[in-house]
Amino acid sequence: MEHGQIEQGQKVLIHGGTGGVGSFTLQFAKVKGAEVYATASTDSLPFLRRLGVSRAIDYKTERFEEICNGFDLVIDLIGGDT
Repeated sequence: MEHGQIEQGQKVLIHGGTGGVGSFTLQFAKVKGAEVYATASTDSLPFLRRLGVSRAIDYKTERFEEICNGFDLVIDLIGGDT
């Protein structure tokens, strides 16, 4: 939270939002008042919604590049070509 300097009203994208680190990260970002989008597999989307993300993105069927723009911070917990 300190390194990313997340503030109220910012937009944050979290790749891998249902993993251990991702699920905590998105909750912290929400507490700070950020609008949070997160990627996950199809089966994990309900979990993201229960955590309160603004937008759950199915990385298997959706391209986050087409959905997300104007973000203040992207947290990539997947790595590789993501």
